[in-house]
Amino acid sequence: MMDTVDDDLDYFEVMAVADLPPSEPNRADCLGVSITPRLQILGFTVRQPCCWYHERDWSAISEAAVAILGQASKSGIVRAKDVYKFAQDGIRASGLQGQDRHALYELLCPGIALMVGPSGKGYTNGQHRGQAMKDLNVKRTVVLRWPPMTGEESPCS
Repeated sequence: MMDTVDDDLDYFEVMAVADLPPSEPNRADCLGVSITPRLQILGFTVRQPCCWYHERDWSAISEAAVAILGQASKSGIVRAKDVYKFAQDGIRASGLQGQDRHALYELLCPGIALMVGPSGKGYTNGQHRGQAMKDLNVKRTVVLRWPPMTGEESPCS
């Protein structure tokens, strides 16, 4: 049985990428330093993306996630773990292949989704993906609304 809307549940929602919090460089050179769009503004040509996250087509991935989320909502499915279960057919039918399809799975998996902290400042998870989306000029994406699942196993594990 699927859950109805309740403040105690966690939900995916669509968010403008420009509204994601800033990244805090902590382990990857590309979190604030050597990213393609910033270098292009300075007139440099960059031949290789700096990492796995910056190689993804986040515009296509995010739009597929938004479409799947819309389909789930129309079907009355709102809880994050139920959306993930619902999304499996949509992910396979998305037209995305290889690592981009894997990134779509990650974006819709409650255990590893893009999560903005409760105050809207910082990330609970997904900082590198969020920065890559900003750098690649993605317009919108799907985030997991705080609070994340508690006391339950992730359906992705």
